[in-house]
Amino acid sequence: MSFLQTLHTFGTIETTRSYSYSKHLDPVQRLRMNFTENAKRQIADVKSDAPLSPNAWVSKKELGGGRVQYKVSLRVGPRLIKLPEGTHVTIESKEKVIEFLEGAIAACNGGEFDELLVETSGKGKMPPTPAMDKAPMSS
Repeated sequence: MSFLQTLHTFGTIETTRSYSYSKHLDPVQRLRMNFTENAKRQIADVKSDAPLSPNAWVSKKELGGGRVQYKVSLRVGPRLIKLPEGTHVTIESKEKVIEFLEGAIAACNGGEFDELLVETSGKGKMPPTPAMDKAPMSS
């Protein structure tokens, strides 16, 4: 008997969603999904108090006297999203960082970041929205 014929002896064989699932989404949906997954990872890192990686969206600075300052940047891959007045937000507490990132996830899922995500990613332009003021052409 071959190994493949005896797989069932090891346990239950299951089918999982292919890793390439996101490749079938339109570019904006894929950017939203990736942003949301990465933001959730950042929240988990901040909650765990683990040392933050140099590539993290959040950096932590000890100010002395027990005070901590967090610098939070939103990213699409390695690129910083340009916020209206800069590239990062300085926040004074861990709870506010988590609240900020949860708000960013909600805004992203609501479509508020679509243009920023597409612009920052360099993946092209936003898909055109149908113009309602143009009359259909007749032949």
